[in-house]
Amino acid sequence: MYDICRRNIFWFNSTVLLRRRFLLVVGLVFAAVHGNAIAADQEDFVGINAEYHYRIEYPGLKGHKAFAIGPQATFGYSWGARNAKDAANSAIQYCSSWVAKQKKYGTSGKCRLLALDGKLQIKNPWIGSEWQKPAPGDDVPLLKGAKSVYAEVYGAPPLQGIVLFVHGCNGLAWGKGSEIWGSYFNALGYNYFAPDSFAEPRPSEVCGDASQTRARDQTTILKLRIAQTLRSIAELKKRYPGLPVYVWGHSEGSAVVKYINADVSGIIASGDECDAGGLGIAAPASVPVLYLFGENDPFVEGSKLPLRDKDMQKCRKYVRNKKTKIVIIKNNKHDIWPWRPEVAKAMSEFIGAKPFSLAKFRPVEKFTLTAKQTAERALYQKNPDHKAFAVRSNGAFSWATKWDFAEDVQQFTLYDCAHADHINVFKLSTHVCAVIDVDGKEVTAP
Repeated sequence: MYDICRRNIFWFNSTVLLRRRFLLVVGLVFAAVHGNAIAADQEDFVGINAEYHYRIEYPGLKGHKAFAIGPQATFGYSWGARNAKDAANSAIQYCSSWVAKQKKYGTSGKCRLLALDGKLQIKNPWIGSEWQKPAPGDDVPLLKGAKSVYAEVYGAPPLQGIVLFVHGCNGLAWGKGSEIWGSYFNALGYNYFAPDSFAEPRPSEVCGDASQTRARDQTTILKLRIAQTLRSIAELKKRYPGLPVYVWGHSEGSAVVKYINADVSGIIASGDECDAGGLGIAAPASVPVLYLFGENDPFVEGSKLPLRDKDMQKCRKYVRNKKTKIVIIKNNKHDIWPWRPEVAKAMSEFIGAKPFSLAKFRPVEKFTLTAKQTAERALYQKNPDHKAFAVRSNGAFSWATKWDFAEDVQQFTLYDCAHADHINVFKLSTHVCAVIDVDGKEVTAP
C-alpha cells in the first residue's frame, strides 16, 4: 500500500495462486494439487494443473497408465505398470494421498479415474475456457485496459515493438503503475498494453487465503486469462504485423504466461516462483525467457529469503530456451520498478532496445517554495516513512508515503513531479525536479 498526496492507492498487491508442487514416487508415480475448495466445491473437476499434466505430460508416458482426479482439484497419475488395473490403483492411491494432506483445508471425498491407458473415463470433465484457444469475441480487456503508445515524431526512430503486460490477481488496481511502465517502454520505442481481465464477466479475484477455498473459481479464472492473453497476442500481431511482441506476466500474471504456448518474441515472468506446480514454460524452445525476482519477495514461495542467484538457477530446468536470463533485484520485495538499474538494464537488453541509463539527480540548488508547495509539505511531514517530496521551480511537486524502500519513493516523486508537466523522465539525462525531503529529512534546502 502507498499513499500519494493523501490518496490511498494499490498496485501489484497480488498473490500468486499456484503453490503446490508435484511429488515423484518410486520414479513412476507423481501427484499434484492445485488450489483448495469449500464444501460447496467438493465435486470432482479437472484443475488447471491437472489439465496441464494430462494434456502435456500424460500422453507421452509409456506402458499401462492411469490418471485420477479428486475433490478440490487434487490429482495423481501413474505409468509403466504391469497392467491397467495396477495403473488405476496406483493413480487412485496417490490422488487419495493428496486428498488426505488437504484435509486441514476441508477437503474430503474419494478420487476416481479420469483416464485409463489414454481413454477418458469421465464424460466432459473440463471446466472454463477451452485449452490453449484464444477467447472468442472482441478483445474488451485490451480495449478497456491501460495502454501507452509510442509517439512517432519526425526524426525519431520508428516503433520498435510491443510489450503486453498480464496483471496480478487483483487487476490494474493502481493506474500509476501502468503509467510508469508505459512511460519506460515508450522511452525505448515500444508500445505498452495492459489488458484488464475484469473487463469481461469472470469470477471475483482469488488472492491470498482465497486460494485455499475457491479452487473451481481459481481454475476458471486462470483458464480464462490464458484465453484472454492468447486473444490479445493475436490482436496485437494483427495490428502491428512484423513487429516483435513480448509478454510480461507479474504475480498471478506470471502463472498465466507460463501456460501460454504462443510464438512470441520473449516472455518475462516476475513475482512468482518459477517451479510452481512443477510446470515449465509452455512456450516453444525458440522463445527466450527473462525471470525477475525481488530479493525479499514473500510470494516467491518454496525458496529461502533473501533469494540468491545460485539458488534461482533452478529455474533454467523449467525453460526450453537455453538463453534464459535470471535477475535478482537487490533490496526489493514484490513490486518492481523501471528506475531500479538492474531492472532497466535487464528489460532493455531482453527486448533488444538501445542501452538505457536513468536520469541523473539535479545539482544542489536553492529556491523558494510556492504557497501551495509549502502547504503540501506540511501535510507530507505528518505521514509515515518511507516518504519523499519533490518539487520543480515552476511550482510542480509530488509527494508520496508508505513505500517499502526510500530509493523507490524518491524515484517515484521525481517521475510524478515531471509527469505533471507531461515530461517523461525516462527520456531525460537530468531530472527536471529535485527531491527536497526524504523520510522527513531535508535534502536540498529551499
